[in-house]
Amino acid sequence: MLKSFTLYRQLFNLLTIVCLGLFLTACGFQLRGTIGYPMTTTYLQSENANRITAEVMRLLQDSQVTITAKPEEAQMLVILRNEIIERRVLSVSAVTGRLEEVELNFRVELEVQNPKDRSILQDKQVISLLRDYSFDETAVLAKDTEEQVIKEDMFRDATAQVLRRLQMLKLSAVSNKEK
Repeated sequence: MLKSFTLYRQLFNLLTIVCLGLFLTACGFQLRGTIGYPMTTTYLQSENANRITAEVMRLLQDSQVTITAKPEEAQMLVILRNEIIERRVLSVSAVTGRLEEVELNFRVELEVQNPKDRSILQDKQVISLLRDYSFDETAVLAKDTEEQVIKEDMFRDATAQVLRRLQMLKLSAVSNKEK
């Protein structure tokens, strides 16, 4: 009796796994994977945006996109300009007059063109990220570290936004504008 129960139990478990597998494939589930880029070669130009340009270049090369030395050899030109992080006081205590909140603003301009100076993206796009944090005078070292972590996080987010915008470009738009 016990052997037949374990056999039925194993059969039930196997049937459950098979049904679950069929259900997941039937609903259209699949792993995301990676999204490719519409170009195989690109030229990167930096105008006061050296750090983000270097990171975008590294990530594109990791995705098998060739970075060319000359703009005319590339399918598209990616121009990154004016990378800046601004720090602004958000609030000051009315009682003590001490700093309470700080806002960080990371901005970079993105422009994508084909080699014949025609814009592929709609004009220049500004990627702007805002973060704020509370400031405590008694924990200056901790807040300085927090600010550095926030700046690094904003840099990674901006880099990811640049790459997503490049991935969303249609290859047909790249080749049609070259004509």
